[in-house]
Amino acid sequence: MRDILAAGADLNGAATPTEAAGFSISDPPPEKPAEAVARLAKLPRLDYEQQRVAEAGKLGVRVSTLDDAVASARGDGPVAEPGQGRPLRISRPDPWPHAVDGAELLDAISAFFSRHVFLPPGAADALAAWTVHTYCFIWFRHSPRIGFTSPEKRCGKTTALDALALLVCAPVTTANVTAAALFRTIELAAPTLLIDEADTFLRENEDLRGAINAGHKRGGQVIRCVGDDAEPRAFSVFAPAAIAAIGRLPGTIQDRALMVRMKRATRAERPAPFDAKAEVEGERLARMCARWVADHADELPIFEPKLPPGLFNRAADNWRCLFAIAELAGGNWPVRLTEASARLAPDDDDEGRGIRLLDDIRAIFATRGTDRIASAELVEALVAIETSPWSDFSRGRPMTPAMLARMLGGFGLAPDTVRIGDRTPKGYYRHAFAEVWRRYLSDEPDTARPAEGGMEAQHRHNPQETTKNGVHEPQHDWADVAAHEREISWNSAACGGVADQDPIPGEPGDMWRAEP
Repeated sequence: MRDILAAGADLNGAATPTEAAGFSISDPPPEKPAEAVARLAKLPRLDYEQQRVAEAGKLGVRVSTLDDAVASARGDGPVAEPGQGRPLRISRPDPWPHAVDGAELLDAISAFFSRHVFLPPGAADALAAWTVHTYCFIWFRHSPRIGFTSPEKRCGKTTALDALALLVCAPVTTANVTAAALFRTIELAAPTLLIDEADTFLRENEDLRGAINAGHKRGGQVIRCVGDDAEPRAFSVFAPAAIAAIGRLPGTIQDRALMVRMKRATRAERPAPFDAKAEVEGERLARMCARWVADHADELPIFEPKLPPGLFNRAADNWRCLFAIAELAGGNWPVRLTEASARLAPDDDDEGRGIRLLDDIRAIFATRGTDRIASAELVEALVAIETSPWSDFSRGRPMTPAMLARMLGGFGLAPDTVRIGDRTPKGYYRHAFAEVWRRYLSDEPDTARPAEGGMEAQHRHNPQETTKNGVHEPQHDWADVAAHEREISWNSAACGGVADQDPIPGEPGDMWRAEP
């Protein structure tokens, strides 16, 4: 902690002894920034390399900013032809010269985020561990994405990316990127990607979404044909990424991300702005991250952390590397990260539309107390749910029976011929959903169920009431349901797999683009 406090002592606004005493008449005037750059440009490169960090601190600028100014003064800075952009500059901080306490480092990083970004509870601690992971992600099997989302603009998403850019390893910040540029940049430098304004270009870019998703796991790659001979070549896409967007991120990315839901700060909650001192502090913390990771290079690649019981499957993949860092850092950080993982856990809205559809269908069956329902009636009931996405499912248009059949087809379900009174429309039997409900809905009891019929409803309303006042009555005696459904299924076996033929508006695959 002494190193961290000493490094940040000049950032707290306290006057140094020289400043407190003031300058005497005999003191030389302070060196101007331009004069300092000119002086440093004349130094041999090795001498400059030894002095650059201290000189940047004196001037109150980032080391990379000073590097650019000195390189320009020497006449050897990056030069690009007009209209052709400029070379991509990716910097990595030099390790701090002294050993760093891991718990105190995480404390300082979390405090930095809390001071400069208005974040939901738990987010600053998660971002602290994620920041350190960018220096050693290559040793882990997965690199979780960070997803910053908000319902509207001016909620601090860009500020959060700016804060990360000061601390993470090899930051590359962009407000737009193509899939080709992404995988070539990752192959070149394995940077930390900080992608802003993702709502303006990511959702409609399937190639880019695929590359970001593949980059969640070590070994993720894309294959492209290059050169005159169209030789197939593999490009790595495994790299840390933080993505900011208004609204929801695509479901496949959210599943691989730690989601930070931003809110607009009130006047009393506004964080401290970034200034030169904050940038110097960020640069020092980055160097301390590099040092701590270097000192634990033998432990991090093989360390197996203990995860909270609530983390499993993809969630465990997302948090495992962060818990490894927290446990090796020590202190109270395993507890703090456990609390952060609970606070940032996905809510119901983060589930994919397929999960939401299964849950809504289960509720409709339970509310109606029936064992079968026609496709058209099921779609009508889905669209009528006020908080559901089904009323504007495809580019503002409501779901149709054909769209429903296509979506349920992904779960291995197809419309059947059902008998309802004297009608035999296309529809769905309740028992057909038993297996998918057990597999995909976490609150569904995971017990063996009969293949046909006999499944008790999880009633949200009492189905034994009459149909008066809008409350539905069961159509069948539950004891006879199984036998009746076996009879119907046998009689309709020849046409049970035929889907509704309503045309799907829009382009092919339109509904899948609505929520990948």
